[in-house]
Amino acid sequence: MTLGAEFAAFSRRFSRDRWRTFKSEERLRVVNLGGTAIGTGLTAPRDYIFLVIEKLREVSGMGLSRGENLTGETANADPFVEVSGILKAHATNLVKISGDLRLLNFMGEIHLPLSKQALRSCRAR
Repeated sequence: MTLGAEFAAFSRRFSRDRWRTFKSEERLRVVNLGGTAIGTGLTAPRDYIFLVIEKLREVSGMGLSRGENLTGETANADPFVEVSGILKAHATNLVKISGDLRLLNFMGEIHLPLSKQALRSCRAR
C-alpha cells in the first residue's frame, strides 16, 4: 500500500465523520420549549413559545426549531444518544489513524517529528 493510498483512506474517514457530525447537528436544533413538565404544553401560552424561540434564534444565530411533539421531545433522549455515538465513532477513527501513523513511524516507513514537549521529555531521561 502506498502512503498516498493510506492518506486517501484517512481523508475518506474524515469526510464521513464530518458529514455525520453535520447531519447530527440538525437533531440538536429542535427546542423542547413549552412542553412544561410532561410535554403537554397546556399551561404555556402559544405566543410565548414562538416568541422565545425567535429570540433564541436571534441570540444564538442558530436555526432552531420548535419540537412538533413536545411530549415525545420531553420523554425521548435519542437525539443526544445518536450524537454521542457519532462523536464516539469520530474519536475512534482519530485513535485508529494516530495508531496507524505511530506504527508507520516505528517501522521506519515515515518520520514523524517530535513536538517540543516530547523532545524535552526525551532529553530529561
